[in-house]
Amino acid sequence: MTVGERLALLERQSLNTALAAHQRNLLVSLAVVAALLMLTGVLLARQVTRPLRAMETRMKAVASGQLTRLALDSPEREFVSLAAAFNHVLDELERRQHTLLRAEKLASLGTLLSGVAHELNNPLSNISSSAQILREDASIDPTFHQQLIEDIDTETLRARRIVRSLLDYAGDREFKPAAVPLVELVVETLRFLKSKRPPGVEMHVEIPPDLAVMGDRPRLQQALLNLIVNAWDAMSEADNHGGNELAISARASVVGDVDGYPAPAGQCRPGAKVIDLCLADSGPGIPPELLTRVFDPFFTTKAVGHGSGLGLFITYEIIEEHGGCIGVANRPEGGAEFRIRLPSA
Repeated sequence: MTVGERLALLERQSLNTALAAHQRNLLVSLAVVAALLMLTGVLLARQVTRPLRAMETRMKAVASGQLTRLALDSPEREFVSLAAAFNHVLDELERRQHTLLRAEKLASLGTLLSGVAHELNNPLSNISSSAQILREDASIDPTFHQQLIEDIDTETLRARRIVRSLLDYAGDREFKPAAVPLVELVVETLRFLKSKRPPGVEMHVEIPPDLAVMGDRPRLQQALLNLIVNAWDAMSEADNHGGNELAISARASVVGDVDGYPAPAGQCRPGAKVIDLCLADSGPGIPPELLTRVFDPFFTTKAVGHGSGLGLFITYEIIEEHGGCIGVANRPEGGAEFRIRLPSA
């Protein structure tokens, strides 16, 4: 091998060595860049993506009516400010929701009050008539005299019970469960609401007299009032040629695993002894795609200005507070059917 060839070979070997070194350096550089990108991605996910996902989850909860405050685990000032603004909005929404809930209760109270005023007129008229007879006829028969006194006493107690029902309904009182005779509660609520019943709507009540639920009477009455008035409103908008009716029925039952009721909660767990209360109307029913939303706050199928969308939401909360459950379905023959389960007394 000549000197020139040897030099060329050495040059090629040197060049190959340099190329291999550069290749190794390039691969090492690419690995370092990839590691830095991965680390940047992890940090970005921790500082940006995770807080955004948490906010998205909270927003979905807010859309379903759960006003849960947002606590972002992020050192970034922008996210902290965004979380503070979001929580301020939630506080304002909660305040306004409480105001609207109170307004809805006052609206229900106004509905009840008109019925109570009408109901009070009867005992007061009877008391007035008996008192006039006693005042105008001094020589009245002693037996008849005693009967008039007893009538006045009876009607006074009746008026007191009516006023007591109104005061219990209107007051902000703590939850006090007790045995509540169901048929008595339903009949009393219908009596208070009879002036609000649309013409042509027939009522059918089929509740055994011995059924009693464990609950807070004024709250249960508010739930009944909301459901009955909603059914009447729906039927008044439907043209059934005078064939509108609202059927209220109840029976004692034991919760089964699968029986068409909503997801069990509280006393609705399988095996629990409950009272099933059903309100079935002959109105237009509820669009199937809206059945899962009827208990959402501020959701209503009524025209603008004719409903706040809180009546059924309040009813749902009352039933849930009692450890019961409520569901709604469309009847095959037409109309809607609300089904309530309450713990048996």
